[in-house]
Amino acid sequence: MPKPKLLYDKNRISENEIIANIRNSDVRQFQLLFENYYSKLCDFTIGFVRSSDVAEDIVQDLFLKVWELRHKWLPGGSVRSFLFKCARNAAIDYLRKQKLKRTYMCEIYVDIEDINSSGPDKQLESKEIRTRLQQLVNEMSERQRTAFILNRIYDLTYREIADIHGISIKTVETHMARALKVIRENLFEGN
Repeated sequence: MPKPKLLYDKNRISENEIIANIRNSDVRQFQLLFENYYSKLCDFTIGFVRSSDVAEDIVQDLFLKVWELRHKWLPGGSVRSFLFKCARNAAIDYLRKQKLKRTYMCEIYVDIEDINSSGPDKQLESKEIRTRLQQLVNEMSERQRTAFILNRIYDLTYREIADIHGISIKTVETHMARALKVIRENLFEGN
């Protein structure tokens, strides 16, 4: 049985040297890092997201970011703990986004259900409105969409949204104005 590949021989190369090699675009060292941690990080991430495909995407994105930012890469501790922290954070971010999407869609359905109070024609119309609203929100820029959802669904104030994103209240106002303008101008187009 072949001996498993090691990232490095502890007697010959330190983690600092591994980091330095990767920072200097050493593809072989990066490949060894990937091979050593990829499956471990996928297994770890599956524990959060409960999907092997999503876990693999998260871990691949993590390694892609490490490579893209390799010239500035300074883990600030062990490489292992850095990679596992990044994987955990990315999985949690993914779950937050999924929860936000699900909550948002549920809220839209609940709000639109009020329109459903009369006959089949109104129900068909409300379904069309719901679909169009979802489409418009999905087409917004990330900042507009986030500001809109946080304000309209979670009732956060502009100040709270500004604090979360580290931007000014005026910027939040601009994002909201643009989001509402898109909805106002496009939701009932043709009606």
